[in-house]
Amino acid sequence: MKLGTKLTIAFLSVMILGALIGLAAWLGVNRITQADQQLFQHDVQSLAASHDLTAGFLKLRIAGMTLIDAVTPQERQEDKDNLLTAEIVVKNALAAYQAYDENAQDAGLFSQLNEHFLRYQALDTEFTSEILHGNRQAAREAYYTVGEPLSQKINNLLDELVAKNRASAQKNSADNQALASLLKDVLAGLLSAVVLLAVLLGVFFARSIVQPVKALGQTAQDIAAGKLKSQLTPGLVKRKDELGLLGRSMESMVSSLRQNVSLVLTASDNLSDTSHGLQGSVKDTNNAADNISHKVEQTSELVMDQSASVTETTATSEQIVRNLENLDGLIADQAASVTQSSASIEQMMANIAAVNANMEKLGQAFRQLVEVSDEGRKKIDGVVSAIGDVAGHSEKLREANTAITSIAAQTNLLAMNAAIEAAHAGDAGRGFAVVADEIRKLAESSSQESHEIASDIKTIQARIQAAKDVSTAADQSFKAILEQLDILGRFEQEITSAMSEQNEGSRQILEATGQINAVTAKVRGNSSEMLEGSRTITSEMQKLLEATEQLRTNIEIIAQDSRAIRQTVEQVEGFSAKNTELAQELKTAMKVFQL
Repeated sequence: MKLGTKLTIAFLSVMILGALIGLAAWLGVNRITQADQQLFQHDVQSLAASHDLTAGFLKLRIAGMTLIDAVTPQERQEDKDNLLTAEIVVKNALAAYQAYDENAQDAGLFSQLNEHFLRYQALDTEFTSEILHGNRQAAREAYYTVGEPLSQKINNLLDELVAKNRASAQKNSADNQALASLLKDVLAGLLSAVVLLAVLLGVFFARSIVQPVKALGQTAQDIAAGKLKSQLTPGLVKRKDELGLLGRSMESMVSSLRQNVSLVLTASDNLSDTSHGLQGSVKDTNNAADNISHKVEQTSELVMDQSASVTETTATSEQIVRNLENLDGLIADQAASVTQSSASIEQMMANIAAVNANMEKLGQAFRQLVEVSDEGRKKIDGVVSAIGDVAGHSEKLREANTAITSIAAQTNLLAMNAAIEAAHAGDAGRGFAVVADEIRKLAESSSQESHEIASDIKTIQARIQAAKDVSTAADQSFKAILEQLDILGRFEQEITSAMSEQNEGSRQILEATGQINAVTAKVRGNSSEMLEGSRTITSEMQKLLEATEQLRTNIEIIAQDSRAIRQTVEQVEGFSAKNTELAQELKTAMKVFQL
């Protein structure tokens, strides 16, 4: 049987016993838990409910006694409320005890207690009514003669109930302790059985495993001492378990080790010969490494000189690029200035053309103004002539008005004479007197109007004279305007001629500016090409500088690698010498093995 099977059987046996112990422990703990729950739910809670019932009834008695001793109505009302509250507490305690108590032996006791409490409650209601009606003495007598004995009975029943619940709780607690003690004994027995089984299995496996392991250990010590001829016992090799497999593997290992040691001895001889050849090769390699280092140092110096030249050339190229950039900026500014000048000249030519057009319009306006002024002067002359005619007619009106004034004076005189004659005639001339009076009034009115007309005619003549003077002055002004317009016409012709010459000069300047702009564009293009070429040269020089720097770095790396190779060759030379020594030591050490 294999060791794994034996160990599995032993493990399963111990596990089964452990499971039995666990099951027994679980059943015992479960039983104790149920008993504790029953003890708590029935006995402990019933005992607590009975104590609550006792305390509630005590509060009820105290509330009744306080109500009997109450003096004021307010105190009686408060004590009555306390009494009712205490009754509710006792009822609740009775209901709680009845819910917790499941013992049939307490049914009669609880029935008596409930009956006595109902009687006591009826008595409380009776003496409370007596107190509220003012019969305190009757209530006191009823309470102490009937209520006191009844309360004593209730207290006795409560004490008996508490005693029974306490006894039941103590009995159940003792049963639980006995069950726990029994569970401890059972678990102790099972644990002892498990320990005994483990000891027996340990002794069995120790005898079955230790002796073969000792034999294998002795064989391993012989192999460590170089005794490769050592062999295991046939019984150990023929075993069917893991130790037998280990023994067979040990024999195979010894056989393989014997062959490998033989090969190592042969290889150590070959290694010694190879080490001597390696030392000669290492010396040649060391000389070649010295030559490489010397050439690398010369190349590094040349690369340093090239790097300095390339750096200086790059700086010069960058300076040329900066100068070309400045030149390109100046050319761009010049092109912008030429373009702006061309635009300004074109704008000036446009302004000159506009001025020429305006001058032509101004000439036409001058000519029209001269014609209109001449016509106005002629009309002013007509107005002056018409004003003279009006002045002549106004003189005639003045003469006619003078005649009317004379006629009115005579008519007034005749009317006065007629009135005098009518007055002489008496009643017969009364009607004629009225007519004469009306004629006199008409004559006076005509005379007054004639005076006003004469005044108006004088005013009109004065205004006509003023208009004539103004017209004469206007005629003189028109003559002066015509003279000035003639002068302005000559100026307009001179300005038009000058603007034409200015336009031609501006056109010639614009053509020259266009040629300058074209030349500037060509120069700017050539400058851009030069700038781009210089930038390309600078970029290539930068690449060359980077390549030179990279070459210098690579030369330094090669130099470092060359030095590392030289160090490595020196180390290899040392390793070769050490290898020769180790080969000799290996050859000496392998002599220990007995094949």
